[in-house]
Amino acid sequence: MLTGAFGLLLGAHTGRSDAVFGVTVSGRDGEGPGGRALDDMVGVLLNTVPMWTRPRPADTVGGYLAGVQAARVAAMEHEHLGLGDIQRDTGHDALFDTLFVLQNFLDLDALAEINARHGIVEVLADDSTHYPFTWVVTPGERLTVKLEYRDGDTGRAERLLDDYLRLLDDLTRASGPVGALPGLGAVPVAGPRSDVGTDTVVDRSDRAAERSPHRTALVAGGASMTFEQLRERSTAVAGVLAQRGIGPERTVGLAIPRSLDSIVALFAVLRVGGRVRAAGAGPPGRADRRDRGGRTPRRDPHRELRRAQADRRADRAGPAAARGGAVRDVRP
Repeated sequence: MLTGAFGLLLGAHTGRSDAVFGVTVSGRDGEGPGGRALDDMVGVLLNTVPMWTRPRPADTVGGYLAGVQAARVAAMEHEHLGLGDIQRDTGHDALFDTLFVLQNFLDLDALAEINARHGIVEVLADDSTHYPFTWVVTPGERLTVKLEYRDGDTGRAERLLDDYLRLLDDLTRASGPVGALPGLGAVPVAGPRSDVGTDTVVDRSDRAAERSPHRTALVAGGASMTFEQLRERSTAVAGVLAQRGIGPERTVGLAIPRSLDSIVALFAVLRVGGRVRAAGAGPPGRADRRDRGGRTPRRDPHRELRRAQADRRADRAGPAAARGGAVRDVRP
């Protein structure tokens, strides 16, 4: 996890998904000078080799970390190779400029116990590398992370440390894909609320009709319509829709070509709280309606709209007209 988190950190700050960095190892496989086996030699035998992490947004966090571990295990048999030899074989003068040191051979608590057992009262160590950034991570009861930097930017070094610790915390909590991990930007701070309102396009159009009733709202096919006309016509059609049971969350299909009438119909559906579906947007496999000759009947959307407006005028005349019946004045 410590190495995988560092790969994510380096990739995030370089703008790349893949990251290559150096890791310090102490492998003993292979042969030393004169064919002598390295495992017979005394010493830590530190070596630096490249590490390549390749996270993908769709990878699960567990899958990514398992891949990092598998890559480290697979590279162990080659850890005795010198960095110069690796650079020469790959044809690159420099493979990385950041070193990651995981001191897992002895934690600080064990070191303190050894010192106390043998009466060692003080230990001084002074080492450094030529890399611009050297990370030293020491596991234990309390994880220690040290960053050595050469650019003199203390503020950036502190931000890098904070980002790395935040990534570790995110990885321990995450179980989904890598792409769902929080970003490394500043933690968002809630600002003042902005009242965006709940008005719709119909509400705004009605307010425009109140301010400038004769202002042109729509232009199509050489005809035009003012905001006042749009409000009146769409309100009339909305009344017909409501009379026929069209209300909130009901879906209304519109078979009207793009025109002034199509906008009127759209506004009417929105006024009663319905949903709009354009003609031809229904589910696949729908049976066609055909006449006796096998032909699909053609519908005249303009005639239907005029019929709806006529129904609206009939509604004003009384209940009988709303049902399509004739209205008569019957005298006794």
